[in-house]
Amino acid sequence: MPALTTSLHGLGGLKPLPALMSVLVGLAAFAVVLWQTANHISTMAHEGAHALVGSTMGRKVRSVRLERNGDGSTLLDPATGPGFVVAGIVGYLGPSGFGLLGAKLISLGYAGAALWLAVILLAVLLPLIRNWFGVIPVVVTGGSIFLVLAHATAGFVTVVACGLTWFLLLSGVGDVLVHNTRAQDAQTLRNLTYIPKALWVGLWLMGTILALIIGGALLL
Repeated sequence: MPALTTSLHGLGGLKPLPALMSVLVGLAAFAVVLWQTANHISTMAHEGAHALVGSTMGRKVRSVRLERNGDGSTLLDPATGPGFVVAGIVGYLGPSGFGLLGAKLISLGYAGAALWLAVILLAVLLPLIRNWFGVIPVVVTGGSIFLVLAHATAGFVTVVACGLTWFLLLSGVGDVLVHNTRAQDAQTLRNLTYIPKALWVGLWLMGTILALIIGGALLL
């Protein structure tokens, strides 16, 4: 398939967007954050962070679910010990963490690599999904990114990578503010550690805001 092969963008050689263009893409991403259905993207990053760190900490990922209303859940086994606590902490930091990584790659001229990484992570997440609806956003998002990589111009690849990165950085902060102490992760961590939910929310808020500041500076 030479046409497809020659049109796929490599992992490097793509220049970051000019500052003004990056700001405009950031504003567009902020508008998307306000669009309720876009919650599925940040939920995939949230649950993906639980699963990735949980498996790294020696936990078996039993299932990941993505619900129609934008909620999600990840079942790890065993659900005890320091490793489970660490996996519980990273959920609300997940979108910001992935966004910060994307911002760094884009700033180095590797916008294509940022999107390829997203495709790979979604491909790893897909076999862990245990409800039919959850398959849809993973396949649609991963497939859409792949089509951009396969057929779009280098400039458009950079725009998409920048927009997705801004979205993750902004939604990371937004998710913490919206769910606040009502977050199930905060309750779970409170039960395991006896540390008040408000302190966990404060930790998440500081982490996501710091990631937004650093990531925004890299993109600009």
